[in-house]
Amino acid sequence: MRHMNGVRRSIFRRALVRDFVVNRAWVRRARIALFLAMLSLVGACEHPPEATSSSGGESEKMPFDRQPRRGGVSPTQAWVPSATKLPEGTTITVRLQSALSSASAHAGDTLSATLDEPVVIEGQTAIASGTPATVRVLEAKNSSSSVEPGYLRIVLVTLKVGDHPIMIETSSIFAKGGPREDPNTASSAGPGSAHEDIVFDAGRRLAFRIAQTVDLRNSDLRDSTVH
Repeated sequence: MRHMNGVRRSIFRRALVRDFVVNRAWVRRARIALFLAMLSLVGACEHPPEATSSSGGESEKMPFDRQPRRGGVSPTQAWVPSATKLPEGTTITVRLQSALSSASAHAGDTLSATLDEPVVIEGQTAIASGTPATVRVLEAKNSSSSVEPGYLRIVLVTLKVGDHPIMIETSSIFAKGGPREDPNTASSAGPGSAHEDIVFDAGRRLAFRIAQTVDLRNSDLRDSTVH
């Protein structure tokens, strides 16, 4: 009887040890699972979600990050007006302040004129009407021979912008006199008929075209010898 009781106690102790070991292993696994769950939660909080929309695109970039528009200027490039430049081909219309005749003119002579119409470039007035100008005689020949008419070739050489004359290159104007009208001559254009000199009266309007682009700010183009 005593022996049986000892066997039962031994079996009971073994069962207790086994249950303790099993329970301890379960608790350990539960702790590990809980720890891993906590680590996952902390990792999710430390990494904010990535943006899934790119709707901002080009509009959210700073101006210096944008690409230039096709056919346009760079977003950071400042537009600079060019109203201080007179392009080649620009028409300059002046009015003479005194008369000019091939009968008395000589190559190199100059006479005063004023700008009759403002010069407008890209919607901006580059030179106002009334601006002083200078016309120069390139060639002159009188009709004293009575066989050939007198002629003149003149160009516009300066525009007084501000306080300084600006030298310019323009196309020339060529004009010559016609046959002198004679009521006693059957044909005034016939051989040996007399011819006249060409005369530009004071107030005559003349239109010249610029032959080379002129920068009105360029001090190298200023001619202090023309007044």
